[in-house]
Amino acid sequence: MDFIDAHLHFGGRQEEIMGGLDIYPGLIALGLKKAYILCFTTFGLDFSDAIRVAPYHARAHYHPDYVDANNLLQKIRNQLEDSDFIVPFLDFRIIHGDVESWLEQYMSFGYKGLKTLFIPEYDDFLKVDSPADILGTTKATYLDWQQRVMDYGDKNDLCLICHLNLNNHFEYAREFLANFPHLRVNFPHLGFSRKKMRLLFDNFENCYSDISGLFDHIKKDPNGYSDYIEHYKDRIMFGSDCAFNEAKKAEEYLEIVADLDLKEGTTRKLLYDVAVEFLGGP
Repeated sequence: MDFIDAHLHFGGRQEEIMGGLDIYPGLIALGLKKAYILCFTTFGLDFSDAIRVAPYHARAHYHPDYVDANNLLQKIRNQLEDSDFIVPFLDFRIIHGDVESWLEQYMSFGYKGLKTLFIPEYDDFLKVDSPADILGTTKATYLDWQQRVMDYGDKNDLCLICHLNLNNHFEYAREFLANFPHLRVNFPHLGFSRKKMRLLFDNFENCYSDISGLFDHIKKDPNGYSDYIEHYKDRIMFGSDCAFNEAKKAEEYLEIVADLDLKEGTTRKLLYDVAVEFLGGP
């Protein structure tokens, strides 16, 4: 069945990334149509600061020589026979300063969506510092940067992936959705709370999520997740949460989805249709 990986990370050592290209012909043969590739960007900051907003378990994927994805994506497109599946998102875990100018500079390279990490203070779950603390600015300034990102996405019809823990920041998520009703927002990993995610789904049509990073949980409670996905089948997408050069793991995750025994129409929505709608397709 056709599928879209709506949550795939990109950034790190060039040789590792390029070494993973042989994965993709097999995934395309399996049904991969698009991959929303979240391209880590430093926005001119020193690597030692930018890396502090990456969870410890993911830091090994990044490298001081990496600044952004612009040139590397072009190399990949030149090398792959079929690169049409690549849909790059600008991943700015730590944006600062003149937000609009930064975004304008990067969007000219063909990014189709935005991805942010919302951490207004130290995150005990991810064990990462807030960008406000890293940059020595105030929480109010950081919140203003986030609002300006969303305003830019709203004005330019760009969808936004916003990594936000609803257990800690539910009211912020509600505020973002209410302030920007036409901005399509994906709070991934079901917002780390199915219960709180349900409240957003029920009240905001522009709210989406994905099941990336949840496959161990799904295996432990397949009936609970199956019922939840059936109920919110128009809002939830498939995503692997893998690094670009480790995307073969998606095969295993697709088998977990198959074992949920969802209705055929729900499976298609999860694997393909909702991601197309979120991006602004067809």
